[in-house]
Amino acid sequence: MHNLTNCFIANWDTPANVHTLITTRNGGFSTGDYASFNLATHVGDDNSLVLKNRQLLQQTLPSTPIWLNQTHSNNILNINAKCDGDNKNVLNNEFDAIIITKPNIVGVVMTADCIPILITNKHGSFVVAIHAGWKGLYNNIISNTINKLGEPMDNILVYIGPTICKEHFEVGTELYQSFIELDINYKTQFKQKNNSKYLCNLVGIAEMQLLKLRVTSLNITKSHFCTYCNNNEFYSYRKDGVTGRIASLIWFE
Repeated sequence: MHNLTNCFIANWDTPANVHTLITTRNGGFSTGDYASFNLATHVGDDNSLVLKNRQLLQQTLPSTPIWLNQTHSNNILNINAKCDGDNKNVLNNEFDAIIITKPNIVGVVMTADCIPILITNKHGSFVVAIHAGWKGLYNNIISNTINKLGEPMDNILVYIGPTICKEHFEVGTELYQSFIELDINYKTQFKQKNNSKYLCNLVGIAEMQLLKLRVTSLNITKSHFCTYCNNNEFYSYRKDGVTGRIASLIWFE
């Protein structure tokens, strides 16, 4: 099914019926700051070109992806067997995670430095996509989502996609204080740069939250791609400001 050169399959150990695609910024129709495979309609790009990019992506998928209206919330859309997967009903609602328990429905999150998190289980009976920036992590979008699954934690498989690395995600003292007030152990994921700035390890915080839920460490796979360092392959909001979004997609047969 996968025949595009502008995306790759997540490298993690999943059941054979679970499928993923991670797009890059290359091989599409967008121009200028959005060159070229931007899949987001909310960033100022020419929507006719975004639509052409989505149509190109669609050729590799079993159904039209459910494009979420992402707002850094901790809201979760649950597509179960009673739903038809019709994304017309969710376009105007704000969700930053999606749970799917119906085959061949494609979940997707868009990112440009934030963490795309893909989840399934050892049986391939559901799939999950989470968009987790610092706001989502602070507001427990990972635990809120996983706790809705009703799944034994040692059955859960997690893939952490391309994300800004800790050396390039600079934050202020207020955000640092907010996180360590939430959990003093988060202090290990911050490195002081000067009197008012810290470097923050988003992936490290996400991993801590997964482990706190008792997700098995061996079942957590990290892509190790930094969107900032690999700006020729991925969009980075921190680096470019005005830019596009990649997509991380997951479904099961």
